[in-house]
Amino acid sequence: MNSKRNMNSKSGSWECDLCDRKYLTKCGLKTHKVVAHIRRELPCSFCEKVFYMPKLLKNHIEGVHENVHHECVQCGKVYKHLRDHKEHIRAVHRGLKSYCSFCGKEFLRSVERNRHERTVHKEELAARDNQTISFRQSDNQLLD
Repeated sequence: MNSKRNMNSKSGSWECDLCDRKYLTKCGLKTHKVVAHIRRELPCSFCEKVFYMPKLLKNHIEGVHENVHHECVQCGKVYKHLRDHKEHIRAVHRGLKSYCSFCGKEFLRSVERNRHERTVHKEELAARDNQTISFRQSDNQLLD
């Protein structure tokens, strides 16, 4: 599976060679290909859960079955998932907060901000997403 980089737009885009969908990042394209085209089921060898991305299966096995934990060296707090550990360090020890893009409310964790935006700002989020899709579609027409 080759990735085609199209540099005709200001930000550039990554185009799927299987369906011509375009993504702003190479990582977005890679995730799309794994989920939409490869769709290889990766069952957990310990339980009945099925994953489509190797990284998610690995995180699941480590956190649930192998009891791998990530401990903060600064305060000793323990996390099951590395992403939560990293977010803890970013928010608590580095003081980097996450802010709602609609009302500016402050959150320690981006997952809390995302939940807030999905529930409190549902209409604004949908309007913004529609604008982004429209922008990407018009940008993609320029790329074709």
